[in-house]
Formats: sequence, structure tokens, C-alpha cells
Amino acid sequence: MFNPAAGRIMGISEKEAIGRSIDELVPETILNSVIEKNKAELGQVLRIGQAQVLANRVPIIINNKMVGAVTTIEDITKIQEYEQKIRTKLLVKGQVAKYKFSDIIGESDVLLKTKEKAKKYAATNGTVLIIGESGTGKEMFAQSIHLESERRNGPFVAVNCTAIPQNLLESELFGYQGGAFTGARKEGKSGLFTEAHGGTIFLDEIGEMSTELQVALLRVIQEREVRPVGSNKVIPIDVRIIAATNKDLLQEIQKGAFRRDLYYRLNILKLKVPALRERKEDIKLLSRYFVSKISLKYKKVVSITEGALDRLQRYSWPGNIRELENIIESLIVLADDIITEAQVDELIGENVEEDAENKDSLEIIKNKHILKVLSECGGNQTLAAKRLGISRTHLWRLINNYKK
Repeated sequence: MFNPAAGRIMGISEKEAIGRSIDELVPETILNSVIEKNKAELGQVLRIGQAQVLANRVPIIINNKMVGAVTTIEDITKIQEYEQKIRTKLLVKGQVAKYKFSDIIGESDVLLKTKEKAKKYAATNGTVLIIGESGTGKEMFAQSIHLESERRNGPFVAVNCTAIPQNLLESELFGYQGGAFTGARKEGKSGLFTEAHGGTIFLDEIGEMSTELQVALLRVIQEREVRPVGSNKVIPIDVRIIAATNKDLLQEIQKGAFRRDLYYRLNILKLKVPALRERKEDIKLLSRYFVSKISLKYKKVVSITEGALDRLQRYSWPGNIRELENIIESLIVLADDIITEAQVDELIGENVEEDAENKDSLEIIKNKHILKVLSECGGNQTLAAKRLGISRTHLWRLINNYKK
């Protein structure tokens, strides 16, 4: 059987093909080996004329007797188009990682060592716990680990445990059966763990998860299956878990806010992402990168003086890289064509250095900085959070903690 699709791929008309041996027409198909071995050969990449094809060669068996063999071919460019459509659809849903290790900027020893450790973790399938302050780039490391791993072609599903109300987080993570609760869709909904099947799920701010939900998560990690809310059926899953937190989980355990058994399940491969003040030699490199990137965004040509870079390097950056990026964006918006040290001073105010011997503790420094930014924003927490590079919810929690 020689159909029109095969003719288009091979560049041969039906009239030319009829009556001729397949080995003569397309010697690349090599059906003899299938007949001799009586064994299928699947997923073979061949070049037929100018086309690259994916070929499957299968023996034809009737009444337990092999009577011949057949080759099916599909144009690889079509397969690639389908794959691109699927990846585009996943990207719209936020289920594709985009950051690689090469996108993590810095040349400091502490950062390079962190990247090397993360690359070793990527070669395994173990659960990873990423710890680090807000704004240090924990998700960039999570995405990089995923893209360096054998799961790179699978989905990457990121979940911020503070962005979803705790009473809804369980159904978001594990899905629900139709009619499981008021407002549930009739047809039900698959959970994020199910959508991450074959890939990686990234649980950001895991320290904010309620203890009740921690029990359910522990079961999923142990059993590698999920039970949708309202259902009596379980769904097997193949998912790698990467969790991240800016909290000291051991302290949270002492306070009764985090389960010890879950901590040990998560803390198999631990990765500490350094704060920006711990790799100050990277600040100038990062600043130049952000100036270049954000200038393009605003269609401006802006440069930065060495004095301004020195000033940025002396600052303690309690909001880390996210705060640096936001400050650079503000400077570019305000600058005509050059960013000066004086302009930097106007935005970040008096230098805040971390020196444990003769300065306030880091927590007090952070407190002062946050209150200062909040004051400059007229008490507007949304603006202050954006300036600090943290979420409004996180800022609200910090303010409440300081009041205590």
C-alpha cells in the first residue's frame, strides 16, 4: 500500500511506485531485517531524499504466522510542529521551565559552588530542598535543575504556597472530583501534581503550608499517588519534588508549625542559595546586566558610572537580587542617558552595611530598611513591596512580626 502522504514525503508519484519493489524505491526502509528477525523496529530516524522521517517497521502476522512486513513513516518536521504546539500550550499554562544554569549570573566562588552542587543534584531524581532569603533566585535554580535533568522534556509546575488560600490549596495540588464542594466544577479538576506527571513540581514557600496539608503532602511523597478531594480513587504519579523556603524549618518544627517527618522527607538534597550580600563581587556584573536588559524594555540607551556601581556594591541589599533589579528599573526610568552615584543615593539612602561587631543585627537592619521604604512610599504596602522585591503578603507578615 502506497498512499499519497508517503508519495509527498518520498517525492514519488503513485504511478511511479506501482509495481516496483519497496527496496528499489526506498532502500532506506530495509524490511528484510524485520522479516529475518521477526521483530519490530520502532522509532528509526531515516533520511529519504530530502526528507527526514520517523519510521516504524513491523512484521505482519496472521494466524501466528509472519506473512510479510510493513513500514509506516511520518515526516519529522510535522512531529516537531506538534511538539511545539504542545509546548506552547504548556507554556501558556506556566508549565515549562525557561531558566538554565547559564542564566544564573555571577562569578563569585560561593555562587559557582552552589551551581556545581545543583548540577550534581540535577543528575539524580531525588527530592531537593532549596533554602535562601526572598529574592535570591530560588526558582531559577529549581528551573535549572529541571532543565538539566532527565525530566527536561516533561512539565515544570511551579506553585507558590502563599499565593493560594490554604483552604483551596489542597484541591489545587491534588485535584477534586465533580461536586466535591460548593463551587466545584461538575466535571472535576485535575490537580497540579497530576499535571506535573513525568516532570517536576516546584513548591515555593513550603514553610507557609498549613500542618493539615503537610500531612497530605507527606502521604503523596511516601506513596507516590494522589487522591483528589471527594474521590475514593488514587492516581499514581511520577513527579520529582523541589521545595523552597526562606524560613528556618528546624525553628518552625520547634514552634510546631512544620512537621518533622515531612522535613526529613524533603531535606534529602539541600541547596542553600546565597544572599546578595554574601557575593558582593557579583553586584556590578548583575547591575550592568539589568541596565542593559531594562534599557531595552524602555527603548532607552542608558549607561551607568563606575561610582554608581561602587555605591550599589556597598549597599547591603536586604531584598537581594529582586530588589537590585527593581532599583535599577527605577534608575533607568528616572535617568536621561546615564546613571550617577548621586541618583543611586537618592533611591537607596544611607548605606546599610552588615558588620556584626559594631552594627545592628541583620534582622534589625532589615527592619529599619523596610520601615524606611514603607515611609518613603507613604505607607502604601503595595508600592513598598514592589520596591523591596517581595510580595505584599510577605511584607505584611514581616511588619506583623516586627510589631510582636
